[in-house]
Amino acid sequence: MVDLSDLRAPDLAPGWWRWLPQTFVTPSKTIIRANGLDAYMSIRFLEMMMKIFAVFTLVTWAILLPINALGMPTQNDGLGRLSFGNINRNQQPRYWAHLIVAFALTLFTLWMMRRELLIFVHLRQNYLISKEHSRTAQAKTLLITAVPVECASESYLRQLFSFVPGGIHRIWIYKNVPELPELYEERENLTLKLEDAATALIRTAIKARVQQEAKAERLQRKQAKAERKGKAPAGVFPLGVTANQEDEGFAGDMEKLGAEKLLEKIHRPMHRPGWMPFIGPKVDTIDYCIDNIAKLNEQIKEARKKLPEAKSWGAAFIQCNLQIGAHVIGQCVPYHEPMTMYRTLEATPEDIVW
Repeated sequence: MVDLSDLRAPDLAPGWWRWLPQTFVTPSKTIIRANGLDAYMSIRFLEMMMKIFAVFTLVTWAILLPINALGMPTQNDGLGRLSFGNINRNQQPRYWAHLIVAFALTLFTLWMMRRELLIFVHLRQNYLISKEHSRTAQAKTLLITAVPVECASESYLRQLFSFVPGGIHRIWIYKNVPELPELYEERENLTLKLEDAATALIRTAIKARVQQEAKAERLQRKQAKAERKGKAPAGVFPLGVTANQEDEGFAGDMEKLGAEKLLEKIHRPMHRPGWMPFIGPKVDTIDYCIDNIAKLNEQIKEARKKLPEAKSWGAAFIQCNLQIGAHVIGQCVPYHEPMTMYRTLEATPEDIVW
């Protein structure tokens, strides 16, 4: 079983504002490992902008505002005394301060951008060659588009790239099976619906359990009070579901029987499967999704049998045994005609126009 504890992000501090300072003091390796390099660079971009605007604010307030306001007749009121237009014609040398500050802040902004760019290049290089990333399938896979018809076969591509270090692990030729993407997308939608329904059921069960435990605590206090008064207490399940002595399993697994009684009272997620709202009978969402996902799995399995005879769409995914093999293919010239067999390293599904 894969240990996902290292990928889990640390818990945020309680409070509606304490998450902000914790975000900036969290080590970069923790954010990259849990959320990826893109998320970390987004945080660094926000941090860079905060630094730039902070410097802009401090410098302009400390230098330009006194120059605009001090020693000038009160010809403007309010914030107009602090503006650029408050300087008189006989005090035009003060404009030099605005020019110098503008050049200084511009150079500071360019320096910050260059600094962050160098940091990004360094982090990206270390991230790509790290053991955690280099061992993934994404790091060893590249997408080749505009593949000529005579090259769109697994045997040809294996022979063409037989020189790469470590060799080729697998090759997927993108074939034209129109029903396969539709079936896959429908299954993904049902999977998300099933996940939402299961999460809602778990939340409802947890809420009901908390309520039953609170009720059980109240009943236990009443029992203790009854015992002190000499009255016989009634049997109570750990979940707060009261039962009689003749209930089946009362003397055995009271926790299990109490849980079953509790689950019978929980409302399971329901929905109408039709495309028109408020029309048609409601069905159990979890059972509906499980049954239809099983049917779609069989349909996808049958559709995949058509892949060997299907027509190629001029694209292929190649997975190498080593990361360096994928980068070697990305740098070579595999075909004599331009604008063909364009290579893309580590292409994610969200970046591909299927």
